[in-house]
Amino acid sequence: TSIIFNKYFNTENITNMGYMFSRCYKLTSIDISNFDTKNVVYMDYMFFFCEDLTSLEISNFQTTKVTNMEAMFCECLSLQSLPDERIRINTTSLGLLSRNLQTCFTPSITLVPVIMP
Repeated sequence: TSIIFNKYFNTENITNMGYMFSRCYKLTSIDISNFDTKNVVYMDYMFFFCEDLTSLEISNFQTTKVTNMEAMFCECLSLQSLPDERIRINTTSLGLLSRNLQTCFTPSITLVPVIMP
């Protein structure tokens, strides 16, 4: 199962994306590169338990205001990597995300984000 959100799906005023795709067990691919995330504060558990997710397109994610990324990718057992060269993460969120990747049984995810001031 795949989901593609086009440019007409307006997310510019959303501040909470927590649990948005949580427990979408059969989701294999999602393209949310058109999401406007500049005002998002919460992304906790956003992809939690997306067991079959193998492809994640988040090329325009902007996370400078995000303060909670707890368990964002926990139990994404099929997700082997993130498009990390395009993730912009503030330093507060980086600590939360890194700790959760280490403790969430998510195998082989690589994260080398660009740190925003």
